[in-house]
Amino acid sequence: MSPSETGQWTTHSQVTTYVQTIAGLLSLLISFVAAWKISDIRIPLAITAGFIAFMGAVGLALWRTRRRKRPVAFAAAIVLAVVVAGSWAGFGLAQVSVADAPTPPEPTPSPTASISSDPSTPIAASSLCTDRAPAETSSLFLYETASGTDTIVVEKDGSPVSSIDGSAFSAAASRLVHVDADDPTRVAVVVLPTLEVVATTVLDGRVADTTISRDGEKIVVLENVGGDTRLVLWRPSEDTLEVVHDPRPNVWGPSLAPAGDRLAWVQGDESSGEVRVADLATLVIDTVAESGSDPAWSPDGSTIVYSAPYGEGMAVYAVSDQEDEPRRVTSPVQAVDYDPAVLPGCDGVVYARSQGGTVDLWETRDGGLDEVLRDLPGPQSRPAFATG
Repeated sequence: MSPSETGQWTTHSQVTTYVQTIAGLLSLLISFVAAWKISDIRIPLAITAGFIAFMGAVGLALWRTRRRKRPVAFAAAIVLAVVVAGSWAGFGLAQVSVADAPTPPEPTPSPTASISSDPSTPIAASSLCTDRAPAETSSLFLYETASGTDTIVVEKDGSPVSSIDGSAFSAAASRLVHVDADDPTRVAVVVLPTLEVVATTVLDGRVADTTISRDGEKIVVLENVGGDTRLVLWRPSEDTLEVVHDPRPNVWGPSLAPAGDRLAWVQGDESSGEVRVADLATLVIDTVAESGSDPAWSPDGSTIVYSAPYGEGMAVYAVSDQEDEPRRVTSPVQAVDYDPAVLPGCDGVVYARSQGGTVDLWETRDGGLDEVLRDLPGPQSRPAFATG
């Protein structure tokens, strides 16, 4: 082999070696980019780092080629470097364009106030009662206000007709039971709307809550005894007290069914717990909801409404004797809905809504929007209906 042929063979061999080296580096960089999951970091930085490393290797090869004065290899390396640099730059710009492209906002569902499940599905107005919506016989609307002194307000046709100092009240038919404002161990029953006292009793511990049956013959009070709580059944006509739930911590929110045959309550902390129901005759306990508070019954006793976590706040849910899954009733937006009461016609609920540092009474009827029931002074809660 002649010297010129030997030189050409050596040049071609070196160019081949350089090309193979550069191709190997490129393959290695691509595999690194894939392993790094480049979409999870700033793409331009990753592309730039890879390009700089690659060009450093190419520059070293060019320097060595030029030093040995091999023009063919030098030209081949220059062309290859330009092609690779352009490819990397184009790839980087394309990725930056994709990364910086605005992401279309996710659609925000408009709030719905029709009584519904998740997802929202309208239901019939009579669904809060099993058979049919009862006639709207309740003419009194009651609520508790804490502006200064705890006061129970009684309204008729939208106007206050009477009020009484007290708290933790419950109303059914023409009776109201409440805790005395001056003595938290004393419970009184009054006739509506005159507020004439017809029965009283004094317990050993502080009374935190009360609930009354439609006929007024059964009243359950939540008594605090030595840090624990217990549910006590009071029969005013017989003047007897009977413990129906042994003292234990974190029992609250009792609610008697209108017929007085079943009792609902919450077992858990002060914000949410298990909503339980027991037959007063057998004391067999069922769990209605794993997380909830403030249970209340529909007028026919077939449905329980309660407050439960929803989004960033709390919403009112309903579950009937004929259902396995609860349905959402209200549609709060970053608000807390609690203390629900079923409307006499079973076509919606009234409840307290805490939002932006204020508490107002709201109403949701089937097919309508959540709306403020009326402007009232001070924080309002515990809405209820009665006759009189």
